Amino acid sequence: MQITLEFIKFLGYLVFLYPIIGSIFWIIGSIIYSFTYHRKKKNIELKVKPMVSILIPCHNEEKVIDDTLKHLLNDLSYENYEVITIDDGSTDNTFELLKQWQEKNNKLKIIKVEKNQGKAHALTQGLLYSSGEFLLCIDADSFVVNDAIQTMLSYFNTKEEYLMTSNVGAVTANPIPRNRSTLLAKMQCIDYASIIGLIKRSQIMIGKIFTVSGVCVMYRKAAIIDCGYWDQTKITEDIAMSWEMQLNNWRLRYAHDVNCYMNVPTSVKELFKQRTRWAQGGIEVLFKHIKTVIKHPIDTNPLIILALNQIIAILWAIIWVLFGYLPFIFYFFFPSLMSGDVVSVFLNMEVYLCILFIVSLLQLALSLRIVKNYDKDVFKYFFFAGWYPLVYWLISPFTQIAAIPKAIKSQLKGGQGTWTSPKR
Repeated sequence: MQITLEFIKFLGYLVFLYPIIGSIFWIIGSIIYSFTYHRKKKNIELKVKPMVSILIPCHNEEKVIDDTLKHLLNDLSYENYEVITIDDGSTDNTFELLKQWQEKNNKLKIIKVEKNQGKAHALTQGLLYSSGEFLLCIDADSFVVNDAIQTMLSYFNTKEEYLMTSNVGAVTANPIPRNRSTLLAKMQCIDYASIIGLIKRSQIMIGKIFTVSGVCVMYRKAAIIDCGYWDQTKITEDIAMSWEMQLNNWRLRYAHDVNCYMNVPTSVKELFKQRTRWAQGGIEVLFKHIKTVIKHPIDTNPLIILALNQIIAILWAIIWVLFGYLPFIFYFFFPSLMSGDVVSVFLNMEVYLCILFIVSLLQLALSLRIVKNYDKDVFKYFFFAGWYPLVYWLISPFTQIAAIPKAIKSQLKGGQGTWTSPKR
């Protein structure tokens, strides 16, 4: 009985300590990253200017595609590029709008896929039709401006090797939400600054990235081909390709100084769907590669760290629901079933939440210090800032749990093919 009580108490402590430890890791990693990378001025004078193909997969994007093409065709300072749009079975006026733009600009090419077959399939078609040695894959509601292309290309350079021959396979940009009219959207500005951005920076410092940001990432075409193109059986092509590249000894890099302006979900329902899809993609990739990583921990190091963290995150989500919420139900409705020692762990929850809130504020302060040169407007949403990391840790367990049966079902059926655009 004592062992059972101690085990339950251990699980209770794990529920509250895991997010605190995670936040501290992100903070430390980001500080090291800032001293290592932020103080280095990128030299964007390229010896050659290789052809770059911008791939834009589209599915029912009539409300956003005009704005995207306006920026990508007119606001980039790089000259040697083409834009390829892949209309993946749209049922609205997306294709008609693309044809109108093509008549005005010869940089634009259009691929028409009659049946919706998913983003991974659309990107593969774009690659096969492309002329560039590098592929800038960007969502249909997002864009980059000015010197974004040459800056991303500069990250393919290493100290030892030139960009055309280095082993850098992909460079991911810094997503910046631009639709900030709603409370939820304002809070997501803080999400991308104080959580997603810090995660990328801290993961770079251990040598591997869990995933590039599929909203805007530049790939080396040769690396994509080497990895067998995008995996059409996975719901998140970016997570799947990130792992394939790193397992095939390609490096990923993070261009913190390249902003990609994107739309974020404006309703709780759409946000939950998005985060559940991300969680599902991570679980699907874990299913595929966990045996390889465990069997060859040295050869795949430090992917083993990311894999173990993903497993812990899933277990933590389950434990959080079971031991973070259910004890209160038992305490108030079935008090006889609860031991006093166990209850004390959960009744002290306010202490852990206060600690998490303080750590979140430190995380926020660091992130604002880091991103001030890239998104000065983020300071406008300081009021929401301290609360969002706390809300993130309270809600994310439910997206993880919702993703588990989806991932299992999807892989048993052979994978996810089609896709749907978010409501706008």
